Amino acid sequence: MEYTHFFENEISLLGLGCMRLPVKEAGKEAIDYDRAAEMVDTALKNGVNYFDTAYGYHDQGSEIFLGKTMRQYDRSAFHLATKLPSWYIKTEDDNARLFEEQLQKLQTDYFDFYLLHSVQPSTWEVFERNHSYDFIRKMREEDAIRHLGFSFHGDLPLLTHLLEDYDWEFVQLQINYYDWYNGSAREEYELVRKHGLPVIIMEPVMGGKLAKLTDGTRRVLDECDSGGSYASRAIRFAASLDGVMTVLSGMSDLAQLADNIQTLSPLEPLSQKDRDVIRRASEQFREYFAVPCTGCGYCGVCPKEIEIPKILSLYNQYNLARDREAFRQNYQAAAFSAGAQACIQCKKCMEFCPQEIKIPDLLGKISGLIGENAI
Repeated sequence: MEYTHFFENEISLLGLGCMRLPVKEAGKEAIDYDRAAEMVDTALKNGVNYFDTAYGYHDQGSEIFLGKTMRQYDRSAFHLATKLPSWYIKTEDDNARLFEEQLQKLQTDYFDFYLLHSVQPSTWEVFERNHSYDFIRKMREEDAIRHLGFSFHGDLPLLTHLLEDYDWEFVQLQINYYDWYNGSAREEYELVRKHGLPVIIMEPVMGGKLAKLTDGTRRVLDECDSGGSYASRAIRFAASLDGVMTVLSGMSDLAQLADNIQTLSPLEPLSQKDRDVIRRASEQFREYFAVPCTGCGYCGVCPKEIEIPKILSLYNQYNLARDREAFRQNYQAAAFSAGAQACIQCKKCMEFCPQEIKIPDLLGKISGLIGENAI
């Protein structure tokens, strides 16, 4: 396993993201403890020592699973990271309440890395109003937190404000080759590095989308000199950047884990030809890509409990094939407890969407596609 060295720690370049662990039933959030524990054990035995979770992952079950699973291992053998969620903060007292709950769930008395979760304008207002930054600074002074950071999904002005006016030790950014060439990932990365902070990378395979590409995009990527899976090209692209502390991958099975371990044991840097090919692949994929949803689930605040990520995933499949009848059949077969038609246009989901997707508009369009009049 390739390692980086930050804060006098040896950190595996591959980090296990615990947002997409194996589940008991497809489409549900309940973790399959046996399969997930096997992944954790395999990861540790192959040198992975960074584990990232959050309060809301797996319907608030990820931290509980990790706490029960990691207690059998030497606490000094791994780095544990979790995050403070703004959407559960109503008063300043909630900072301490949530933090203490996380310590209990994860069965630890300290966090190696602790983040303000999904910082963007709406969430930062909550953190700022409830003095969350002051609270986590206090926890660091009391050794309940070793290193402070934030995961970011906002704009460049907000990122500049955070970097210039507050004291952080690292920043977690969404970086993958699609967002690098088609979004603001490169500008965000360069700004963080300009301030001398290390970067933790999330969504390097874009929620799995860069492993499941169009035929045209795959043909472009096949021109790379290096071999390996399509997902491995995305992992290597992210891991090759300077100042990266670890690359988080939300793996769901042992095969994905094995592929990622092999990719970073050790890291083979991309050649210039491979970089050129990957850039062309990102441009080709953009022509067919409909919605940049990574399936993070932050839109779960929907008051109608619409299964937004699953609906958008089906819509992306439709966008590739343009087979409306197949889309209708797949949509009906999914038997959503609350479908696109249930949207009341409250736009609550947009307040928390890291990708700033105009979800209500899309749900309206999808309602048309499955109805009598396509929009």
